[in-house]
Amino acid sequence: MNLINAYPSSALPDITRGAVEDIVNVAKVSPGLAGAAVLTAMSVAIQRGIKIVLPSTQSARPCGLYQLIVAAAGEGKTPAYELAMKAIREHDASARAQHDVQRKHHRAQMEVWVNQKRLLLTNDAGDAEVVERLQRHYETEPVITKCRSLVSQDISERAVLEALNGSGRSLGIICDEGKILLKDSFQEKVGVMNAAWSGSALQLERANGVRLNAQDPRVTMSIMVQPDVWTEYLTKRANTSIRGSGLLSRCLPCVPQSKQGYRWRDASVPTRHRLDAFHDRIREILLQGDAREESRSDEVLLEFDADAAQRWLDIGNNYEVLIQPHNAGYAIRDFLSKAAEQIARIAALFHVISAQPGKITADTVERARVLVEYYANEFTKMFVPPPPPPAWIKDSHVLDAYLYRAYWSSGMVMVPKNDVLRSGPVRGRDRFEPALNALISAGKVWLHCDEKRKVFIFRYVNQVQSVVQQPPMMYQFQ
Repeated sequence: MNLINAYPSSALPDITRGAVEDIVNVAKVSPGLAGAAVLTAMSVAIQRGIKIVLPSTQSARPCGLYQLIVAAAGEGKTPAYELAMKAIREHDASARAQHDVQRKHHRAQMEVWVNQKRLLLTNDAGDAEVVERLQRHYETEPVITKCRSLVSQDISERAVLEALNGSGRSLGIICDEGKILLKDSFQEKVGVMNAAWSGSALQLERANGVRLNAQDPRVTMSIMVQPDVWTEYLTKRANTSIRGSGLLSRCLPCVPQSKQGYRWRDASVPTRHRLDAFHDRIREILLQGDAREESRSDEVLLEFDADAAQRWLDIGNNYEVLIQPHNAGYAIRDFLSKAAEQIARIAALFHVISAQPGKITADTVERARVLVEYYANEFTKMFVPPPPPPAWIKDSHVLDAYLYRAYWSSGMVMVPKNDVLRSGPVRGRDRFEPALNALISAGKVWLHCDEKRKVFIFRYVNQVQSVVQQPPMMYQFQ
């Protein structure tokens, strides 16, 4: 069931909104799915050298985002991400090509180095002198750096730690086959991914001498999974604690409305100039990140201006009230507890992608708030059961079926209202009147009063509407 929760494209910066709209037009996907793809691309590109300073603690936090997209096969998850991640994949392809050249050069250097070692061992010098020469020789062993791709699909602990080994390393984990991921001991990876989101140090030591140490990691993660797979995963007893582990509260979930059956195409070619402008901006950010890594420059710490800091604090305090027992946000208190930091991270991404000067403004914070509250409603859809429907909805269906079976199926077009009230299955005016009003609102029946003020229920001959149900209730955040 897709409850109404429109993606807030208007809250995005112009360059980001244009990219989302172009992806929607080209790939024929929902705005929510296109927005998730664009947000992932921004996060991967920007997180390398940027941190956001939280006004509440003055601590510098990474700005990487975790996303969980639950969408059926054929919704266009892969095309949307291919369009959004184009500049990043080009960057990785170039990095791999350069690494291949370096690897060949390293192999030649190693052959020379090994030959030199062989000559040292055949020398007539004494053992002590040979040992000393070998020690000096080992210090000159050619070293090749690991190819630092920005994006990977491997979420195993070893692969993640190898990619992040060092200080301030960046990694984007894009998994479009969530079924494989969830079946691959995902529960065991939760601790690593929680720590990576927070920027905490990660270590791995194995008996075979493998020792990896990731300091100040920067991680973006996007998991795409089909609804039946996700439901099956959550219903398994062993996975019931996945929400309690804290990982899902760090994710921005999205259950995009299906576009299947409404993806009309014509001979015209959709324009993508706004998406091209977005790619150009991503390339600029990637080049800046490369230069920063090459020169080992200090990372950029983004701060809020005075108005933005106060607005951010007010939002966080409002969420704290919402998560109190019996308040509107209590059912999603785990998500709202981290929502203020999510707002700060997204505000940092908006600030950088728009090339805004100076500190982050209150307008940028407000745009980020709107987007995070969209994800709060998506989180509600995914994990909070909807309230039971009012009794009048069920009564209206029962009354509709009774009228058809007892009267309309035999060719009658009217019946005294009091007869239905006395003989029908919905007894008592407190139940009967709301059910009847629902059928009237839905265009099923209408009422007429004769000259003796006797009320009749008339059947509409051409019924094209269904019973009106109560609109789905969504949390409204202020």
